[in-house]
Amino acid sequence: MNYVWSFASSPSPLITLSTLPGNPHVAVIINSDPTYSGPIVLQLQLASTLPPGANCGTSPVYTYTLWAGRPKNPTISFTSGFGRQCKYLDRMIVNSPGADSVEWTVYRPLTGENWLILSSVNYQIFAGFEYGWYHVKARTYNSCGWSPFSATYQYQIIDCDTGDPGGRMASLAPNPAQNQVTVTVRSEIPIAQGGLDIRIKDMYGLEKIAVQSQTRETSLDISTLSVGIYIVYVQNGSKIEYLRLNVE
Repeated sequence: MNYVWSFASSPSPLITLSTLPGNPHVAVIINSDPTYSGPIVLQLQLASTLPPGANCGTSPVYTYTLWAGRPKNPTISFTSGFGRQCKYLDRMIVNSPGADSVEWTVYRPLTGENWLILSSVNYQIFAGFEYGWYHVKARTYNSCGWSPFSATYQYQIIDCDTGDPGGRMASLAPNPAQNQVTVTVRSEIPIAQGGLDIRIKDMYGLEKIAVQSQTRETSLDISTLSVGIYIVYVQNGSKIEYLRLNVE
């Protein structure tokens, strides 16, 4: 089998294609600029050479796109637009061509808290923190190294039902917690006929714990959870509350 590699279009003069006739392997070489990054489109066509002297024709042209160099500078978007985010329902999404993973930096000016969150699932995280204003930026990574940081974006997490930065139906204690945490519904809020639906999810939205409760206070065993930040989802009839749990 003869393998014929070529560029799909005229490449940058900084790039060369290294291959031998009949070799299924190809190397793309960045000649002189270590900061180069961008997509490269290659074409491959196969031609049969067996038996010797036979002319069995050629295959269709196959096209492959690969990324050369570090990821491009990332940009961040929000599922409900910029400025105000519906708590835990909205997500922050990074776009960075060539990236394999993302490191998010989230800062809360009110308290001075700062979080680093690593993401490799669709490059997105929940807007899942306490109500208030936050700053977020991100940088991305592939085997060639880290991209520069994105611009810093400001956003406010608000109550999903009322549009206000408050309206708490339930609370967690202790928080941070280690082996057990208690969910408490405020005394003036009646428990719905079907009881409470309580779920704990990680920052990627993967469910870790799910329980049903008929009481105002519900203790949860969290000894199996790894250290990190989780989302506690509390549904009481038609009302839903999302709480941030810090497991130590």
